[in-house]
Amino acid sequence: MQNLRFGVGLFPSKHAGEAVELAVSADEAGYDVVWVGDSHMIWRELYVLMGYIAAKTRRVLIAPGVTQLLTRHPTVTASALITLNELAPDRARLGLGLGDSSVMNIGKERANLSALIDGVRLFHTLCAGQGTPLNGREGKITFASGSKIPVYIASNRLRILEFAGATADGVILAGDRGDLAERIDTIRRAQEKAGRAPQEVKIVWWRACNISENSREAREAVKPMVARAAMSELKRKAKIGRLDGEERDVLESLRQNYNFYHHMGPEHSRLVPDTWVDRYALAGSPADILNSIQEALPEGIDEIAIVPFGEDRKRVVTQFAGGVMNALKR
Repeated sequence: MQNLRFGVGLFPSKHAGEAVELAVSADEAGYDVVWVGDSHMIWRELYVLMGYIAAKTRRVLIAPGVTQLLTRHPTVTASALITLNELAPDRARLGLGLGDSSVMNIGKERANLSALIDGVRLFHTLCAGQGTPLNGREGKITFASGSKIPVYIASNRLRILEFAGATADGVILAGDRGDLAERIDTIRRAQEKAGRAPQEVKIVWWRACNISENSREAREAVKPMVARAAMSELKRKAKIGRLDGEERDVLESLRQNYNFYHHMGPEHSRLVPDTWVDRYALAGSPADILNSIQEALPEGIDEIAIVPFGEDRKRVVTQFAGGVMNALKR
């Protein structure tokens, strides 16, 4: 595990200054990446935060974690990431998904695979400084330098993972850890079929995290994100007829009670069975979390990105670095 990278995912639901402070802490603690969530109706503005984080940090890569191509048109996203890369040379990444609370809170539907493919293609064209047809005229970003900004696609859907394996720079996986090996295999097979080199596609394992010697306290803290991850996972399983009885009951409860204006908020903790925490999150003492990672992590993961939950998110960031990240690097 010595080649593992480590990231911190920030959901800026509190004062904007807290997100910047967490990013600085991650930079100082030795993390490799800071991912900033994008949900403009309930969280602080993504690109304002990323610019300020770029000014306050020295070495971490900085990326949306993740944005989408509906409220953020590919021309806007390309312009923003090119600008960020000027402020923090070679430190910009793009994390991209189909859309979640950011689109649902304004009454829109998530994007589909076709829109994602077109959006990624347009993003690359614009970053390269090339002209492209846009609504009947040629469009280009006049200040694009041609720098390549890596694109990481977030999904658990197999068709999207195949697209990512064939074309993307990386993939973000956040679902049930029991399905992790199957998803990595899907990515790697698509990568091989496309004739790409073995390490050309980086895989990020994305987990809610709370660290405490009080196991019950830690497990309760991560349940808000577990609720959303489980709902997404179970909806996918329902479509392909793979739900068992308990999962069907949990999905129905989540569908009826989940509120996207309180996205991954503590109101949803009661909807999550305690036994599900280990499937979707990392919770407990540093030793507990280290053991969980060592037991669950299959070959092929390039980065572990934690999303700190709980009252003291800075403590989670620093304790994970000292008690888990450094041990895994050794």
